[in-house]
Amino acid sequence: MKKVAFFVMIFFALMGLQAQSSVTYDLEPGLEQIMDWNKKVWQKVEKIEGYRIQITTFSGTNSLARAEKAKMEFENSFSEYPAHISYLEPYFRLRIGDFRSKLEAYEALQKISLQYEGAFIIRDEINFKEE
Repeated sequence: MKKVAFFVMIFFALMGLQAQSSVTYDLEPGLEQIMDWNKKVWQKVEKIEGYRIQITTFSGTNSLARAEKAKMEFENSFSEYPAHISYLEPYFRLRIGDFRSKLEAYEALQKISLQYEGAFIIRDEINFKEE
């Protein structure tokens, strides 16, 4: 009799451990409207704070042309990273990437620094893309 009672207890215990087949969420009233509003707001965002890797700067005669040439050379070698030329008087700067975290930028820097020894990570406004 003890064995039967033991097996009955084990059976009911295992029934309690069985995985739940469906999950339902009870959302607060108005929460879906807030979530939709949040999604619409983020769709309008074009720039956010992030990181880029600065490869080189140019100043002086033909500096824009030299920066564009360097950008094309970079894009031929590393097509997975977008390249950007920016101007802050008197320099044209070649920066690459749109990294949200410094860790992402550091991983790219490890690859890029083999070819561009003076490259470094810098905080910058980056293009926002939803993941």
